[in-house]
Amino acid sequence: MKTFAVSNQANRQMASGAGASWHSILRPSVGHGGSAFGGTPPVVSRHEHLWKTLEEAACWYGLKFIRAEFEWRQFEPEQGQFTWDTGEMKVLHRILGWAQRHGADVLLQQQWPGISWNAFPEFRGDPALETYSAAFDLDAFAAGWVALLEELVNKRGFTCIRWVCLINEPGWWWWHLPQTVLAREGVAKAQQEYLARAAEVVRKAMDTAGFEKIGIMGPDEADLFEYEDLREMPWFPHVQDVDFHCYRALLDRDAGVKPGYTIDEAATIMRRYAEQARSAGKGFYLTEYGTMANGVGFDNPGPFHPESLLRDCSLLLRAIMCGADGASRWSFTNRGDVDGQWQMVETWDRQLKEWKTGTEKFAPVASTLGQFMRHMPQRAFVHEVTGEPVVGLDLVALSDPQDRAGLNVFLVNSSEASLDTCLNLPGVDDWSCLTILTSDPSSGKTRQFAATGSVGITLPKDSVCILTNRPLDPEGPGRMGNNSSRKDCNPRAR
Repeated sequence: MKTFAVSNQANRQMASGAGASWHSILRPSVGHGGSAFGGTPPVVSRHEHLWKTLEEAACWYGLKFIRAEFEWRQFEPEQGQFTWDTGEMKVLHRILGWAQRHGADVLLQQQWPGISWNAFPEFRGDPALETYSAAFDLDAFAAGWVALLEELVNKRGFTCIRWVCLINEPGWWWWHLPQTVLAREGVAKAQQEYLARAAEVVRKAMDTAGFEKIGIMGPDEADLFEYEDLREMPWFPHVQDVDFHCYRALLDRDAGVKPGYTIDEAATIMRRYAEQARSAGKGFYLTEYGTMANGVGFDNPGPFHPESLLRDCSLLLRAIMCGADGASRWSFTNRGDVDGQWQMVETWDRQLKEWKTGTEKFAPVASTLGQFMRHMPQRAFVHEVTGEPVVGLDLVALSDPQDRAGLNVFLVNSSEASLDTCLNLPGVDDWSCLTILTSDPSSGKTRQFAATGSVGITLPKDSVCILTNRPLDPEGPGRMGNNSSRKDCNPRAR
């Protein structure tokens, strides 16, 4: 029997919460664009029911942190020529409208440019390289960001936008610089220093235009690259919050079996990054996470293999334990037939290659990771948990700032066997317990019981569990933000 005590005192408060990427891009890029397109339907009358059910699914998942993705081509195809009501901008407006109504925090994310006019001259005329190119004219780049924020925030009232991110995964496929620059300075150094220059120019332009409360998040790199000290990176002084992605982490029991690093190794990096960010008044975010360890490509179901789901649940808890302020799963909407089945909802018929008539929650994730996400409060207080560490057991306790007596305990057992646990809980009774085998998402059964200080739970092998004294309606909305009572969480004021 393993015993753990959940304190009634919180160590810290998260600045946001759990959510997912939500794409507004309708067409694929010419170069490598991953699957950041085509999962969200156009805003047209024949898809209105699809949209309504999609928004209902977003409510069910309780998305609190949304990485809203766009392509620069959507709003400024030529310098100074703005197209605010293109089909893809209407998709972005609808995503932001949902976030505004439900108190979700939005990271406005440029995935790639898709334009010729601000690509480096060496890249112009090649559509793929124009997609990859870093912004050539940084002043024009900053002016475009300001124009976008003036339209979305000032004119359309989307005050849910708390951050912008200048480019997706710089140094991977995007944010390319000419070979002459790279040869002179080296690839990594040149790209990081140019990103720092861009962030500095955009920050100044945003402040001058009155958007000083909207932060810049970065570097948004493709994985948890292990830097010894983020504070020495050239971009660090120019971002208000720090973010990374994670796709290569493995369950701790898979160490040495598959290529990548273990979740325990990922936690070591995340803890260091969170501490370094917080020492400078910045937050730390995981803005894409999933796993490629069990297969990717086309309609490969690997991202929702039972082991993948177990790993995602574990990584989410471990990120919170290490100090993350928010985490965005890749991805809420996704075609599922481009580079694997990443979708949390199904809007696209993979066999018929056409839109569905209504949105369906994707059962594997809805029953496991989705349950974690929907039960997690917005801007939750993270409670101290004491007890002897167990390899393969993750345990996080969160309370709701809108209801401090409401407590939610999340557990993952990825060890090699079932675990008998005893949880000492702070003066709360009438608990509801939901335990799900990730290998059989339909196994989840809820049981209710009164507790007088301690609860005994047997965690089957490869299971996730939620213990709460504020159970949700199984078909109702998850825990979301509240516009009427939300605090000012200006990332630059921390």
